This record gives sequence, structure tokens and C-alpha cells, in this order.
Amino acid sequence: MAETSSLDLTMIRLLKHREFYELYHRGIPAGALDKPAEAIIKGYGKFFAENPEAKVATPDAYWPYFKLLHPKLKPEGEEILKRMIGLSADEVPHEVSTGILARLADAAYALEITSLLERYQAGDEVGVVATIQALADKAPQTGEAIPYANTDIAAMLAEDENDWGFKWRLDCMNKHMRPLRPGDFGIIGARVDRGKTTWLASELTFMAAQIRPLYGKDRPIIYFNNEGPGGRIVKRMYQAALGVDNNKLVEYSNAGTLRQQYLDALGGWDAIQVIDVHDRPMSFLEQVIKKLDPSLVVYDMLDVVPFDGGMMNGGTRTDQILEAAYQRGRLLTVKYEHAAIATSQLSAEAEGLAYPTLGMLANSKTGKPGAADWVAMLGSSSDALMEDTRWIGLPKNKLQRPGERKDPQQQVIFEGNIARVSNPINL
Repeated sequence: MAETSSLDLTMIRLLKHREFYELYHRGIPAGALDKPAEAIIKGYGKFFAENPEAKVATPDAYWPYFKLLHPKLKPEGEEILKRMIGLSADEVPHEVSTGILARLADAAYALEITSLLERYQAGDEVGVVATIQALADKAPQTGEAIPYANTDIAAMLAEDENDWGFKWRLDCMNKHMRPLRPGDFGIIGARVDRGKTTWLASELTFMAAQIRPLYGKDRPIIYFNNEGPGGRIVKRMYQAALGVDNNKLVEYSNAGTLRQQYLDALGGWDAIQVIDVHDRPMSFLEQVIKKLDPSLVVYDMLDVVPFDGGMMNGGTRTDQILEAAYQRGRLLTVKYEHAAIATSQLSAEAEGLAYPTLGMLANSKTGKPGAADWVAMLGSSSDALMEDTRWIGLPKNKLQRPGERKDPQQQVIFEGNIARVSNPINL
């Protein structure tokens, strides 16, 4: 009787476990095993498919099944296969299996990447970077790599006690919502050309000076611009930081003091980075986040960022794609430990309303708000006499302060010429 190789035995002992078979069987190089071992492992796939509750192909259960798969086995072949399946009952020592499974994983993922590149070269529309990232994310992890949740409850309670995080320029936001912290994802919604960028500039220039005291190091605010020229947003930041109009900016520029005044207002450094990402996919934005290590990220507007990630909801409709994009934005806040704000247009039914509702977020009545911890609405009036007035609503607020209403529904002052949204005088 031919001697069974140690590699053959090791493979059938490992892959008799469903979890190992499903993860690693594609990583076995062609021709690496003898024919009997190949037949046994191929049979594991059929056994697990037809026995969905089975976690292990034990010899007692698998041998009768294998014989039914191969009813015309010759006596000598049947004896070899029965013996090998019997020997599969033993387990592979952990110190041996760890290295072998790692090599199988490498081989399996190499095959998937090769297939991906062949499709790309053939002209198929595939997101190479995003797909490779997805493969890396689903790669098997060792026990040491399992990302257990933070259990430092004392530190979390200290954040609450010290009211730690980014505070807002608007008092109504601070009163009804705790400060922004890493992992928080929110949405600011408004009708077209009603002041989203102005409100963001007003708040971001106020938050910029808080970065060093909060983090003890320079972690910038990233502003992903996906609409008009980024230079226009930079100018709005200068106006908001200094609280002056365009004529005053020109005066400071001519005097040679503008840049330093701006940096001083941001806390002494260039804390806000405006980055043009027109036609750049979500995977590119993630690479920027990974490189710059921001404290806060703004997506303006996330709706028009080409989404090249996996569709967990399996959908192709606009609302389903947007839901996946917003979920990805939320995930990145946790993965890279920053807060994030996405801007959204509101549908036509929000025109002239002081306090639009969640269902008025454009193109997604439930998916987008479902991904957010908070949603702030910048309401406005169609009355020309109310041009300098806006209304702040928080129809969704998971960061609600104890003892306060969830939604402030507060009238505020809109000063578009200096890019400020300010507290009402009587507050």
C-alpha cells in the first residue's frame, strides 16, 4: 500500500473543518497533493453544501457519504481512501496549522487578485484598489489581531465629565448636543444656495483653534470639496476666521498681514485643508484620510462622490448607493478615529421651511439619515425680508445632552458677507 504523504494528511485534517475549507481550499496549488487527497478535499465541498449544519466532516459521517459519491471505487483505491479519511480524525497541532493556513490564505488571495487583474486588462469595469482593499479587510485574522472594543470605561466617562470634543460656534448646538468626538458622523442639510458652505466655514474656523488643546498635536480638518472651485471655499474660510468681508480681506492682503492673521485665528497653524476631489472615488478619499490623520472630515458633497466600495445592501438604486456611501463615511470615522460631517441638499418640498424634516434629505429618505448620529437642518425663508435669518433644527440627535430637548429649533443670524452664522442677540 502506498504511503500517504504528511502534506496530504495535514491538508485533509485541516480542511475537514468547514471554516477552514471555505477560507483556504482555493489556495492549494495545483498538483501539490496526491490524487486521493485531492478527491477527499473536493468531496468536502459537496459534503458541506449538502449538509449545511455540519461544521466538521468527521470520518464516521464523511466516509459513507464519500462512498456514495464514488460508487465504482476499486478495492485497492477504496482501502487507501478509507484509511486516509480515518486518519483525518486527528487534529493538526496549532503551531503547525498557523503557518500552513497563512500560506494557503496568501495563495488563495493571490489567485483572486490575478483574476481581478485579468478582468481589468480585458476591459471589465472593476475597482482594482477598492476590491483589493475589500479582500484585505476580509482576510482571516489571528487571535492577536481581533479588534476588541475599547473597554476603558474610565476614559470614556472622563470625556463626558470634561465635556471633551469639538464645540460649536452656535450656542444652540452646544446646548442640545454634546461635543463632536472621533466616531461621530453627522449630516448638514439645506436647500440649494441657502448657506451650507457659509455655516460650515463659520463652524470649522471656530473648531480649528480647538485641535491642539484637544489632541495635543496637529490633526487637521479635511474639507473634501466636490462642487465648485476649492479656492472659493478657502476665501470663505478666511472671511469666517477673521469675521470680515471681502473688502477687508483685500485691505489685510495689501498690508501683508492677511495670512498671519488667518493662521492666528486657526490656532497658530494651517489647520483646515481644502482638497478638491472632483470625480475622485471614495477609495481615494480614504487614502487621503489615512495619510493626513485628520481630527475632522467634511464631505461636500458626499452624494456626488463616485462610490467604488462593496454594496452590502446589494442595491443599484440611487438611494441604495447613497446609503452605502454614507455608511462607508461613518465606518471611516471609527477606522481612522475622527469625526465627520457630510453635506446634503434638501428636496424641493423643504423650500421656504424653517425646520425641514429628515424625509426631505435629497434622494434618500431613510438610508442617509440612518447612517448618521445626528442630522442638522439649516432652514430658510422665501421672504426677501428674512434673507439674513436662518433656523437650526436637529431632527435626529443621538448626541443629545441629558435634560435638554433633542431639537433646539433655534432662529440664528446669517451673515453671508463675512461667512458667519451667529447666535441671536437675545440668546
